[in-house]
Amino acid sequence: MNVTCISLARRTDRREVIDRCLRPVVPNLYVMDAVDANSVGDIREDILLRMKVMPKAKEGARERKAACWNSHVLALERALEMDTFPHVILEDDVIPAAEAALDAVPWADMPRDSVSFLAGCFQAAKVKDMKEFERGGGAHRIGSQCNPGWVTDWNKTEFRISSSSAYVVPTADVARDLLASLATKTRITHFDIDLYEAAQVGSFLFPSPFVSADTARASDIMTSQSILFDTLYAPVKPSRKRPRAKPAPSFFCDAL
Repeated sequence: MNVTCISLARRTDRREVIDRCLRPVVPNLYVMDAVDANSVGDIREDILLRMKVMPKAKEGARERKAACWNSHVLALERALEMDTFPHVILEDDVIPAAEAALDAVPWADMPRDSVSFLAGCFQAAKVKDMKEFERGGGAHRIGSQCNPGWVTDWNKTEFRISSSSAYVVPTADVARDLLASLATKTRITHFDIDLYEAAQVGSFLFPSPFVSADTARASDIMTSQSILFDTLYAPVKPSRKRPRAKPAPSFFCDAL
């Protein structure tokens, strides 16, 4: 399995975590320098012009979102250039959920016609009515998929993921179709949302070999209305207060 980890060159703290926690267990790991929002000239103009931000967004929000978006596009383009599929794309805030996690993933049964989210890395869910979602059993139903396997019968209108920390692109054709569809969007937002809404995304994996170490506050790109997931993927009740950054869960590697 070929793996690309997107990481800002100046985030040496995250690079150290990658070397300590990911590299020993992830074969063929390539760490790609992310596009840095501090160097606006490196961001593709077509991406920056299409980037949507809220009217009262903080200064630099457009550039940070665009830089992240641009980085994922570059990772997909590199995978196509190298013809290395299936290809896993990670962000540098993930750590392995267990030492043998990758060995337990049923790669042979992976859907070949769509992008698959590695669900354990999700840090947030967005739904129209979270209380109704929990009351109706949707969160429990999705979170209770305890056996490793690819799940394809979820409803995007019910369950909205807000994290692109890890996903699998199975073939070059899927990668090309995904890039083409993303390029046609007249307005773009967070890459995680745009990817989730893409028609080429068609499955989840439960449980995931990776877990996100980020919270909304710790992220290089600030998110809003985040509901943190616990280790069983069950949503925690949202708080009106912005969550404080917490260290990554130490499943088998040392805490950050």
